[in-house]
Amino acid sequence: MEHPGRYAATVPAPVAGDEEDRRVSEEALQVLLDVLAGFGLPDARVVDSARAMRSALHGFVTLEGTNGFQMPRDVTRSFHFLIDTLIAGFQADPPDRAFEG
Repeated sequence: MEHPGRYAATVPAPVAGDEEDRRVSEEALQVLLDVLAGFGLPDARVVDSARAMRSALHGFVTLEGTNGFQMPRDVTRSFHFLIDTLIAGFQADPPDRAFEG
């Protein structure tokens, strides 16, 4: 790994009172929100979609980084499948849920 610890530093929320950390975190989040804006999501789904994308990418990166993918299938193909599946979910009509709001 060329820069160990770099990804891990992006996981926690910004440190309270650290303006540079807050600014950099907001810039990174804005990139994700800009990507999601391209899907024309209703405002109520943007946070859920950002959390879903971030969680899925975190899980994939964590597993790949710990050599967790040993099945005989190209990992890049699996990553593309993950992204395609997320995109399809973002574009789908959400199920009705009594607790949404």
